[in-house]
Amino acid sequence: MDEQNLPHSAVSVEALGKHYIKFLEFVQQDLQKDRFVVHRRMLSVFLWGFIIPAAVALVLLLLVSFHVLPARFRGSIDLVTLIFPVCYSIYVLGSEVLVRLPGVLRRGGLSGLLDQAARDSVWREQVCTSLQVVLPLHTREWNWVIESFETDLRGRLRQTSFLTGLAGAIFFLMFQGVDILAGGDVEARLGWSRNTTTGLIETSTSDLTQFVALALFLGLFYLSGVQNVRALQRYLDCAKLLIIARKS
Repeated sequence: MDEQNLPHSAVSVEALGKHYIKFLEFVQQDLQKDRFVVHRRMLSVFLWGFIIPAAVALVLLLLVSFHVLPARFRGSIDLVTLIFPVCYSIYVLGSEVLVRLPGVLRRGGLSGLLDQAARDSVWREQVCTSLQVVLPLHTREWNWVIESFETDLRGRLRQTSFLTGLAGAIFFLMFQGVDILAGGDVEARLGWSRNTTTGLIETSTSDLTQFVALALFLGLFYLSGVQNVRALQRYLDCAKLLIIARKS
């Protein structure tokens, strides 16, 4: 009996795996609808945050080098290049956040959360309807898909935590060990600098700046990974809602 049941069990598991692959394909296709908007926004950030400031800084340096602008203008180049990303950030903040602020102030602080909940509800309804058409599965098959997707999302979170720790170790070694790897006399320079008040302040400020930069980078890196998992979590919630709809 066991030998006769084994092929049937193997076929069932293989069929369930195919359903999960179809679910992943559906999620991928649905995410591609918003990919154009995301790519356009990333291009705008790269353009206004890097390309334009770098081009402006290069032009200003050339003008100072050819004495078209006074030499004292060289110290203001960093401030000028910051204008573009700051203005773009204000534009994004105004177009996506401040526009809704008057309505939030009129109706109360929770109105924005309720409006977002309503939009999410409409999105879940659309996704659930599409899933019912693309994947007309039974409850047992949906349970397999849900458990498989939850397992993969947990693995993704663990991978994000591991990569964040690894990136922190790498950048720490880059910040603290580059002089040692280069073979410089680090202890002599540090001993001289810490024997003077100015050197101590400069060294402490440099260490603090490196620590803050490292913390910000790791925080953004981890939050970016968590945000990707959260975007996939929405489809998992839709699958769970389909199970509830079938039971009811």
